[in-house]
Formats: sequence, C-alpha cells, structure tokens
Amino acid sequence: MRFFKGTNYNFVKYGRVAFVFSITLIIASVVSLVIKGGPNLSIDFAGGLKVDVKLAKRVTLNELSDIRDRLNVEEVHTVGLREDELLIQSKGTDVADEISKAVYQYRKEHGTIKDLSELKNIEGIDRVSFEHIETVFTVGEVKTEATTRVSKEEEDIVSPIEKGEKAKTNINAVDLKTMLERFQEVVVLDLKEKINKVLSDIYPPDGAGNIDLNRIDSREELVRILSDVLPENRAYVVADRIADFRNLDKPLALMRLIPSFTKLKSIAGLSEDEVRKFRDAFCLSLFNIRGIEVVGPRVSGEITRLAFLALLYSTIGMLIYIAFRFDFRSGVIAIVALIHDVVITIGFASFLNIEISLEVIAAILTIVGYSINDTVVYYDRVREGLLQQRKETYAESLNRCINENLSRTILTGVSSLLVLGVLYFLGGLALRDFALILIIGIILGTYSSIYIAAPLLIEWDRYSSKRRGVRAKRRKI
Repeated sequence: MRFFKGTNYNFVKYGRVAFVFSITLIIASVVSLVIKGGPNLSIDFAGGLKVDVKLAKRVTLNELSDIRDRLNVEEVHTVGLREDELLIQSKGTDVADEISKAVYQYRKEHGTIKDLSELKNIEGIDRVSFEHIETVFTVGEVKTEATTRVSKEEEDIVSPIEKGEKAKTNINAVDLKTMLERFQEVVVLDLKEKINKVLSDIYPPDGAGNIDLNRIDSREELVRILSDVLPENRAYVVADRIADFRNLDKPLALMRLIPSFTKLKSIAGLSEDEVRKFRDAFCLSLFNIRGIEVVGPRVSGEITRLAFLALLYSTIGMLIYIAFRFDFRSGVIAIVALIHDVVITIGFASFLNIEISLEVIAAILTIVGYSINDTVVYYDRVREGLLQQRKETYAESLNRCINENLSRTILTGVSSLLVLGVLYFLGGLALRDFALILIIGIILGTYSSIYIAAPLLIEWDRYSSKRRGVRAKRRKI
C-alpha cells in the first residue's frame, strides 16, 4: 500500500538549507554540553545508590515529595502504571570507597587494628553506623556462625546479613578491594535502616504483632507461622490463599503486598475472630525494600568505558558493512549522518536535562541501527535507479528514489512514533526518557537520510566528476 504514489517533491533542492540548520543544531548541542559541564550522567555512570521499593498502595505526589525531602535524595519517582513502586536514586561521592581507603591507610600506618573502636579515630567514619561496622567486620578470627543476636520472631523479617549468616570479615586480613565490598554492605545496611524509618513513619504498619506477613517470601514459611494461631488444616488453606494473592513461589510474577487486615479478611476468607487473632500476632508493613544497588566509582567508570566502546564498535561495524555493500563513499556519508543524529540527540538530552543512563544508551544504540537502516534503504533504491540507466542526472535520480520510498519512510516513522508515544505517556517516569530519546532519534534519522545523506552524496558525486574532468584534460595536454 502506497499513500504517496507518484510524488515528485524536490527534496535535494533544500540540501544547503538543511546543512545550515543541522550545523546550527550541532553548535547549539555542543554549547549546551559545554555550559552544563558535559552530559548529565546518571548513577550508572556517575556512581551512587538505587533503591527499589514496593508499596501496598498507590503513592501520592505529596508522599513522593515528603520521602525525597526526608531521605535527602535527588530523585524519587514511581515505576509502572500502578504507581505502587518507587525508585529512589542518589548521586554523589561514594562513601564506601572513601571510608575503605581511609581505613586501609590507617591500618598501614598503625599496624594491626586490635579493636574496632579504633576506627572511631578515623575522620569521616561517622558517616556510617558503627553498629553496622561491627555487624560486618571483626578484628580476630572469622566466625561463620550467626554473629547478630535476633529473636525467633525477628528471624522472619531481617536480612541474612543482619542475622549474621554471612561470615564477618577480619579487617586486618583483607585487601582494599574486599574491604570496599564489605563497606558497601555497611552503607546498604545504613540506607536500609534510614529508609525503613522514614517509610514506617509515612506508612505505619497495620497490626500489633512482630511478625510481618508481607515479608514472608515462601508458602512453606507461611504455613509454619500461621500454624501458631490456626489449626493445621486451616493454616494450609489460608496460607495458600495469601500466597496466591502475593504471587509467592511464582518466579516470573512480581510479589504483591497486602494493604490491610480488612483486605486480608476478604483474600483469605477469615472470620472476625481469626482477624482479631491475626492483628494481635502479626502485622502488615505497607512497603518492602526489594533491592538496593550501590554503584561505586570503579564500577561506573567501567560502565562508561563499555558504553563508549559499544557506540564506537557499532559505528565502525556499520561503516565496514556499508563500504562492502555499496562503496566507501556511501559508508563515510552514512557515518556522517549517524554522528549527526547521535550528537544532536545528546544535545537535546543536555538541553532537556535528561540523564544519560543505561536505558538512554540503549536508546542511542537503537537510533544507530534505525538511522543506518533508513540510509541503507535509500542507498539500495539509488543503486537500482542508476542501474536502470535513465536519462537523468545523479541528483535527479537520487530525488526520484527518495520520492519512491516516501510512503515506506512515513509509514515506518509514524508507526514507530505511535508506539513510542504510548510508551512515553503510559510507561511511567522510568521509561519516559528512553521513549523521548527514541522519538527524537527517529525524527532525526528520517531527516538525516533525506536532507543530509542524499545532498552529501550529490556533492561528493559533483566533486568526483570535476576531479575526473580535470584529470582527463591533463591527460589530453
């Protein structure tokens, strides 16, 4: 199906106007990057913390603002359509890296650390909890048994590191790399404690008990706990209903939280008497910290290097492919158009203050493929047109090929933009930057294939023809 059949627009006529427009955009992009001190790098490249939190209900804008202010972090936003999942992010200096270096240097200067209390003399050590340092480190022989005393009820709700299931590390017998890894665990424990406190104030738990039913992550554990307040057969039935609602033991499904005992009553079919027993014995936290990711400067540096190499190798690969498929001239011009698209896209990201994250890098790599694909289609059409040996100039042949391919270009671009538009408006904040970068890149890719690559091919052909004419005259002389 062709919606633009028999068109004869003179696209190449505006080649020089397009050059001026593109150069203006490139200069504006570079100026924006210089003024802002380079691209706005995300935690993936700058280092920092990412925390994924699941809530039992939708979060409000006021709650988002309150969480951000009380945690003193740079960004808190929802993920997905349900708006019951938070992504908390904070960039900045890596505390674990700085403290581990300071402790390592202290050990080199003072020898064996005889007591962990000596660490209090190190400047900046107070940025992490000394209690959590004692949870992770020791000064003597490493113990593999539980190193933190917890009650039976607490065993169901604290993490393995808090229970001491992971062996403590002898601070006198580790290298700097291992020390950094363990201090990152200390930072995670600190952050988890702080987030728990803030979110518990904003979303107080329902119920008076110590065992949190929303922190139980297996059907078998639910049965064991519920058997304390229900007959065994009844415990199995209720546990199955709770597990089904929360998606326990379903690897591909996201765990859900029970928002209240009223909801639990309808889920599990509890009687009023059973609800009272549950309220006394259990509680329901309204949030769950699903994961904390610490990205240190070394890791972020490696990610930056790999992202740069991915862009470089993909560009070189495209150049080689087009040079073999068509000719060297076509390969060079395709890469020029590609660099044009990437530079202006990054400039737009800088102007709009979009963070350069792994998702944005993925979008840019997608733009690389889209731009090259669009250009290759035009090259293929041009080659077919030239083989037909019509009585027309190279510019006329190129312009005709663009018109013949116009329907395909518009349909492909519009269909892609429709999907990305839905992703932008309905995909949540986490996917908004990814979708926006792709929208900008697809528009630029279509524009550059018509108004950058095609006019450059014409100018190159014109220059080559002049060179051939000069050489022919010299041979005659």
